[in-house]
Amino acid sequence: MNCLRKRLFLSDDLKSIYDTQLFKSTPITIIWFDENIDEDLNDQLQNIHDHIFITTDRSTFLDYIQTMVNEAIVVLSGAISQTIIPIIHDNKQINSIYIFCIQDSKYKYLCDIYSKIDSIHTEYNLLFESLEKNIELIMKQQISLNLFDQSGQSTQDLTRESSEFLWYQLLREYIMKMIQTNDTKKIMLEKFRLYYRTNKPYLSKIDEFEQTYTTNDAIKWYTKGTFLFKIVNQALRTQDIEALLAVRYYVVDLCKCLKEECENFRDYYEDVIQVYRGQTLSDLELDRLKNSIGQLISTNGFLSTTRSLDIASLFATNTIFIINVKTQLEGVVFADVRFHSETPHEEEILFDLGTIFKILEVEYDDSKKLY
Repeated sequence: MNCLRKRLFLSDDLKSIYDTQLFKSTPITIIWFDENIDEDLNDQLQNIHDHIFITTDRSTFLDYIQTMVNEAIVVLSGAISQTIIPIIHDNKQINSIYIFCIQDSKYKYLCDIYSKIDSIHTEYNLLFESLEKNIELIMKQQISLNLFDQSGQSTQDLTRESSEFLWYQLLREYIMKMIQTNDTKKIMLEKFRLYYRTNKPYLSKIDEFEQTYTTNDAIKWYTKGTFLFKIVNQALRTQDIEALLAVRYYVVDLCKCLKEECENFRDYYEDVIQVYRGQTLSDLELDRLKNSIGQLISTNGFLSTTRSLDIASLFATNTIFIINVKTQLEGVVFADVRFHSETPHEEEILFDLGTIFKILEVEYDDSKKLY
C-alpha cells in the first residue's frame, strides 16, 4: 500500500456528487507516514476526520509535505521520526507532530528538542482521541479577520476588506430572518448523513442529534466539538453560502441561545469584563491590524475567548487578543458557556456570529515574544 485518500463520493450520479461536495473538507490534513501500516488504519482515521493522507513511502511523504497548502498534523513511527522530524519540523504548514511507537521511552528525548511534537502514543485509541481534540482546537483558532475602514467613502469606493465586512453582516441578518420549518431541519440532517455516510460514529451522533436535540441544547452541541462544530465553522470561515443555508436551522438556534444566555446573566456581570484569545497570525495579518488602529473588525464565525489569561496563553503562538467588553452595551451578545461545556476549566466566553470590535492598539511584549 503506497497511499490512501478518503473518497468523498462513490456514485456516478451527478446529483449525489453535488450534494456530497456541499460541505467542503476541513482544511486540516492528518498525514500518517509509517513503513508498516495496519490495513484498517484508513477506516479508523476516517471515523475521526474527513481529510487524511497515508503513505508508506518516504519520497511520497516528503513530496506531499513540500506541496501541501493546508495546515497538517503529522503522525510518524518512532524509527522514522528520528530522521524525518529534522527535515519537516520547520515547515509552516505543520501544526503538530505525533509519534506512534510501542517503545515510547526510546523517543522521549525528541520532545525536548522539537517543539512541534505534541505527544508519543503506544495505543491507537489514545492517539485518535488526542488527534480529534487537537483538530477541534485548531479549528477554534482558524479565524478570518474582516476589517472595516470608517473613512466615509461611498459604497462604490469600498475596499475589498470593507466590502467583505458588510457582506458578512448582511448575510447574518438574511439567515436570521429566514423562516425555519421541520423541513429545514430534515434537509440539514439529510446532508449531514450524506456527507458522513462512511463514518459510523458520526452517523450515530447525527441520529442522537435528531432524536434528542432541542433549541435549548444548541450551545451544548456546539461545545461538544462533533460534526456540527466542524461543518458550521468551516462553512462560516470560508463564507460558503450554500453550506450556510444548509445548516441555518442550527446556526439560528445557536444565535438565539447565545442571546438568551446573555440577557439572563447580563445583570451578574461587571460593567466591563476582560477576555482573552490566544492566536496565531501571519505577518500580513499583523501588519493589517497595525495599520487599522481605530477601525472596526469582525470575524467569520462565533468567536471563542476565555476569561483566563493562562488558558489563552496555551493557544498563543505569537498573538493574544485582549478584549474589554462593556457588558451593558445593547447589541453585544456573548455568553459564558462553561456550564454547557465538556471542558468548563477553559472558562469559555462565546461571542455571537459577526460580533463587531474596535481595534484600540497593537503592542509587542518583548519579554513574552507576543503581540
